[in-house]
Amino acid sequence: MELKELMFENRELSFKVLKLIGLRLMKLERKMELLVFKDARTRIIEFLKDTAAWKGKRVGFETMIPTRLSHKDIASLTGTSSQTVTTILNELKEKNLINFDRKKILIRNLENLK
Repeated sequence: MELKELMFENRELSFKVLKLIGLRLMKLERKMELLVFKDARTRIIEFLKDTAAWKGKRVGFETMIPTRLSHKDIASLTGTSSQTVTTILNELKEKNLINFDRKKILIRNLENLK
Protein backbone atom coordinates (compact mmCIF):
# COMPACT_ATOMS: atom_id res chain seq x y z
CA MET A 1 0.00 0.00 0.00
CA GLU A 2 2.91 2.39 0.69
CA LEU A 3 4.28 2.26 -2.88
CA LYS A 4 0.84 2.98 -4.27
CA GLU A 5 0.54 6.04 -2.03
CA LEU A 6 4.05 7.22 -2.93
CA MET A 7 3.31 6.86 -6.63
CA PHE A 8 0.03 8.74 -6.24
CA GLU A 9 1.77 11.61 -4.42
CA ASN A 10 4.86 11.72 -6.63
CA ARG A 11 4.12 11.83 -10.36
CA GLU A 12 7.82 11.65 -11.30
CA LEU A 13 8.25 8.41 -9.33
CA SER A 14 5.08 7.07 -10.97
CA PHE A 15 6.43 7.84 -14.41
CA LYS A 16 9.82 6.22 -13.71
CA VAL A 17 8.26 3.03 -12.32
CA LEU A 18 5.90 2.73 -15.29
CA LYS A 19 8.75 3.40 -17.71
CA LEU A 20 10.87 0.68 -16.08
CA ILE A 21 7.99 -1.81 -16.24
CA GLY A 22 7.32 -0.88 -19.89
CA LEU A 23 10.97 -1.34 -20.87
CA ARG A 24 11.10 -4.73 -19.18
CA LEU A 25 7.94 -5.84 -20.96
CA MET A 26 9.35 -4.74 -24.32
CA LYS A 27 12.58 -6.63 -23.63
CA LEU A 28 10.64 -9.75 -22.65
CA GLU A 29 8.46 -9.53 -25.78
CA ARG A 30 11.57 -9.26 -27.94
CA LYS A 31 13.12 -12.33 -26.30
CA MET A 32 9.93 -14.32 -26.79
CA GLU A 33 9.70 -13.25 -30.44
CA LEU A 34 13.29 -14.32 -31.07
CA LEU A 35 12.78 -17.70 -29.42
CA VAL A 36 9.57 -18.47 -31.28
CA PHE A 37 10.17 -17.05 -34.75
CA LYS A 38 13.93 -16.94 -35.39
CA ASP A 39 16.56 -19.58 -36.14
CA ALA A 40 19.56 -20.18 -33.84
CA ARG A 41 21.98 -18.07 -35.89
CA THR A 42 19.64 -15.08 -35.88
CA ARG A 43 19.01 -15.41 -32.13
CA ILE A 44 22.75 -15.42 -31.38
CA ILE A 45 23.43 -12.45 -33.66
CA GLU A 46 20.49 -10.52 -32.16
CA PHE A 47 21.83 -11.35 -28.69
CA LEU A 48 25.19 -9.86 -29.69
CA LYS A 49 23.53 -6.74 -31.10
CA ASP A 50 21.30 -6.28 -28.04
CA THR A 51 24.23 -6.78 -25.68
CA ALA A 52 26.30 -4.31 -27.71
CA ALA A 53 23.52 -1.73 -27.44
CA TRP A 54 23.22 -2.32 -23.71
CA LYS A 55 26.83 -2.83 -22.56
CA GLY A 56 28.97 -2.10 -25.62
CA LYS A 57 31.61 0.58 -25.88
CA ARG A 58 32.24 2.13 -29.30
CA VAL A 59 35.85 2.27 -30.48
CA GLY A 60 35.79 3.81 -33.95
CA PHE A 61 33.67 1.50 -36.11
CA GLU A 62 34.09 -1.36 -33.65
CA THR A 63 32.04 -2.17 -30.56
CA MET A 64 33.62 -3.90 -27.60
CA ILE A 65 31.40 -5.87 -25.22
CA PRO A 66 33.05 -6.67 -21.90
CA THR A 67 31.64 -10.03 -20.80
CA ARG A 68 32.39 -13.05 -18.74
CA LEU A 69 29.63 -15.11 -20.33
CA SER A 70 30.64 -18.57 -21.45
CA HIS A 71 29.29 -20.17 -24.60
CA LYS A 72 27.05 -22.22 -22.31
CA ASP A 73 25.66 -18.99 -20.77
CA ILE A 74 24.99 -17.49 -24.20
CA ALA A 75 23.33 -20.76 -25.25
CA SER A 76 21.00 -20.60 -22.23
CA LEU A 77 20.10 -16.99 -22.99
CA THR A 78 19.39 -17.70 -26.66
CA GLY A 79 17.71 -21.10 -26.39
CA THR A 80 20.47 -22.88 -28.29
CA SER A 81 23.22 -25.39 -27.46
CA SER A 82 26.73 -24.36 -26.48
CA GLN A 83 28.02 -26.28 -29.52
CA THR A 84 25.79 -24.15 -31.77
CA VAL A 85 27.04 -20.96 -30.10
CA THR A 86 30.65 -22.05 -30.57
CA THR A 87 30.06 -22.93 -34.22
CA ILE A 88 28.33 -19.63 -35.03
CA LEU A 89 30.81 -17.45 -33.11
CA ASN A 90 33.73 -19.19 -34.85
CA GLU A 91 32.00 -18.74 -38.21
CA LEU A 92 31.56 -15.00 -37.52
CA LYS A 93 35.20 -14.82 -36.43
CA GLU A 94 36.39 -16.52 -39.64
CA LYS A 95 34.45 -13.91 -41.64
CA ASN A 96 36.22 -11.22 -39.55
CA LEU A 97 32.87 -9.89 -38.29
CA ILE A 98 33.79 -10.45 -34.64
CA ASN A 99 36.70 -11.39 -32.43
CA PHE A 100 36.36 -12.77 -28.92
CA ASP A 101 38.16 -14.13 -25.91
CA ARG A 102 37.10 -14.98 -22.36
CA LYS A 103 36.76 -11.34 -21.30
CA LYS A 104 35.29 -9.57 -24.31
CA ILE A 105 33.58 -9.77 -27.67
CA LEU A 106 34.67 -7.27 -30.31
CA ILE A 107 32.18 -6.60 -33.09
CA ARG A 108 34.06 -5.19 -36.08
CA ASN A 109 31.13 -3.28 -37.57
CA LEU A 110 27.73 -3.55 -35.91
CA GLU A 111 25.87 -2.67 -39.12
CA ASN A 112 27.58 -5.51 -41.05
CA LEU A 113 26.84 -8.15 -38.41
CA LYS A 114 24.34 -10.48 -40.13
